[in-house]
Order: sequence, then C-alpha cells, then structure tokens
Amino acid sequence: MEHQEHRKQTSTMDHLIRSSDSIDWLEDKEVTDLKKLLKKEEIPIWEILLLDSKDYLLRRDYREAIYAINGAFENYLMLKAREKLISKWTEKDVNEYLDGKPVYKYHKMKKYMDEATFNKAIKEDIITSYIPSTYQI
Repeated sequence: MEHQEHRKQTSTMDHLIRSSDSIDWLEDKEVTDLKKLLKKEEIPIWEILLLDSKDYLLRRDYREAIYAINGAFENYLMLKAREKLISKWTEKDVNEYLDGKPVYKYHKMKKYMDEATFNKAIKEDIITSYIPSTYQI
C-alpha cells in the first residue's frame, strides 16, 4: 500500500480517509461482467425511483422521499396504462393520446364539428394539445 494517502478530515467526528489513484476497487473481469449485466437488463425508471425513495426515507429526507415515490407511482401507472390501452387501441393511437395530440375520432368536439373544421382549428391553435393527467388515464 505504498501509494495510499492517509488524511484526517475534521467534521462533527474525526475519521480516517484512504484514497489511491493506483489501486482499483474492482478487477478488470468484474468491471467487464458488470458492464455486460447493465447492458443486458434495463432497470425501469419506477424501480430506480422506488429505491431512491427508500434511500431518502432511511436518511430521513422525507420531502425527497415523497417526490421520488410520487415519480415512481406516476411512471409505473403510465407503463401499465400504456399496456392496457395498447390491448384495445393501436400503438399509434395510444402514443397520440398519451402525447396529448388532438385526434378527431376521440375528441369531445367531434359532436360539434366536422373533421375539416377540426383540423383547421388545430392549425390555427384554437384546439391545442392536451396531455391527460394520471387520473384521466
């Protein structure tokens, strides 16, 4: 351990810090295996946010825990809503709906105007995009 530096850092409690530029914490094979695993399986955002929420909760940072769990909840619901909607609609229709693009056949103004007038109102920004809330989805 010839390249290690020992420093004492003063804070609320004194503790020893060890660092080194030359000593790897992981072997090359371990780093390669880890990279392969990370490429193999993508972790959904909601799971990452759920873990973040638990971490904040353990550190008693309640505000951040609430933000993280709310994000996890909304992301999970959006994924499940997409699955349910795709079972009934086409993927294109689902994407348009979730992106808030006004589509004549699903829009409430369909009762009051024909499709040509509807498309003209979209071009003139009279009818604008409207992304549905989690409650509406």
